[in-house]
Amino acid sequence: MEKITKSYGNRITRKWERSSEPSGLGKNREGQLKRCNQIVGLIWLALGSGIALEAVHLGLGEWTLPGIGFMPFWVGVLLGSSGFILTLFATLKGKERDDKTWAGENWKNILLPLIALFIYVGLMRPLGFLLSTFLLIFFLFKMTAPKKWLSPLMTSVVVLFFSYLIFFVWLKVPLPKGFWGMG
Repeated sequence: MEKITKSYGNRITRKWERSSEPSGLGKNREGQLKRCNQIVGLIWLALGSGIALEAVHLGLGEWTLPGIGFMPFWVGVLLGSSGFILTLFATLKGKERDDKTWAGENWKNILLPLIALFIYVGLMRPLGFLLSTFLLIFFLFKMTAPKKWLSPLMTSVVVLFFSYLIFFVWLKVPLPKGFWGMG
């Protein structure tokens, strides 16, 4: 049901009202979604358990000197735990959400950061860590506050400073310098 209201002077905006009618999901559909989540959760649980068990066979090593199976073991534990939680919530949840989980979302706010991350990875070598990271952080903050310039600029500089201190100075990670030799 569409309702037209006037706001901001003469500008007409349209608001979609939800009708009081059911969303169209019958009990059969809700049961199917619940069952699907349970099956997917069990698949992730089994996959994570298998990865963790195979990683134990590779050798975990010690905390101070991890073996080849250390990281795969913890990845398997996290994957299996996520599957267990998904299965548990799907089983205990009484009523499933409807299919409109992403309805009304502004897809620009979802796709632009994802595209920006791919561009960031591509620009890391030619521009270097400092410049490409500054541009990424500035773009992401500018997206959230499109009218202001000072706040995203200052936040980007602070984030860049601390990331430089952590990765380059403290952890001594060899960061890409770019064609200017900075970083």
